[in-house]
Amino acid sequence: MDIAKSFDYIKNNKEQCISEIANFIESDTILFWDNKQTIQKQKWESLLNLLYSKYKINAKISYNFLPADNNEAKQEYIHILNQLSDEELSMCILYSGILKSVLLGLLLAKKEISVQQGFEAAYLEELSQNERWGIDEQAENKRKEVLNLLYEIEDFFN
Repeated sequence: MDIAKSFDYIKNNKEQCISEIANFIESDTILFWDNKQTIQKQKWESLLNLLYSKYKINAKISYNFLPADNNEAKQEYIHILNQLSDEELSMCILYSGILKSVLLGLLLAKKEISVQQGFEAAYLEELSQNERWGIDEQAENKRKEVLNLLYEIEDFFN
């Protein structure tokens, strides 16, 4: 990934990028919980509380495969994105695309959580399965690549 080119593109196409990324709030990884909720409640609830307390984003959780109605959260998310600097917006979009979570992307861009915390939240189910069933080496290598890319983004903007 060429982070510099991505930054230039986002900076020069800010409105379009905000509009496109905001649509992904409905399918955000941390908004889909299983009915038992145990792992998600432990790891994701504090992140959702942080999003609400800091940014007034009140995202609704889905307990099945259909997304919850998060139009209000989407509007607040767009409002927040419009207030970000070009660097923060670029970080948010890049992190969001990699982690499949616009909400984690925002928290990372605003330095509310660390890269490691964002990574662990995004890969919660996979990491939990590793503890139960053992490590799939191919998946582990892919996760290492993702984590390295997240750190590259962080380094580029620091």
